[in-house]
Amino acid sequence: MGKAGQIQLSFSMIFSIIIIIVTLAVAFYVIRNFVVTGDCVKIQLFYESLDTEADKIWRAASASSVFKREIPSRIEKVCFGDPRELKNNFEAEYNVLERFARLDKNVFLYPGARACDSTLASYKLQRATIPQAFCAPVKGGKVSVTLSKQSSSDALVTIQP
Repeated sequence: MGKAGQIQLSFSMIFSIIIIIVTLAVAFYVIRNFVVTGDCVKIQLFYESLDTEADKIWRAASASSVFKREIPSRIEKVCFGDPRELKNNFEAEYNVLERFARLDKNVFLYPGARACDSTLASYKLQRATIPQAFCAPVKGGKVSVTLSKQSSSDALVTIQP
């Protein structure tokens, strides 16, 4: 007499199930890495666009432009200036970014850990001055700041919220 409720699976059936599970796990891992790599590329393109726009304004006699570019939505804010100056107005951001204060950088992503494991969390923007450190919020996956040069005698481009 057979036992009721007993399921018999062959070795090939068990092996097939294991292969399917491993294949799905590898597929999810690869897809996740593509998404993360895409975010890293977006951050790098953001920095390059910001540098290009600042150079364009720096070369002009006088100009002003609103710089609005896409950045990964995992980034909450883009901070400009010396991180030590953020303490009074942007305390949460200061607490995270203060470790970058010794670096010669002037653009920071908050939170930095979401910027490709901190490898792209900071950037040195050439030919720019930031009179007052500030953090620009990321809204709808985009960040917006004003770049300006008042006259040809200005040596650097001014970045403001």
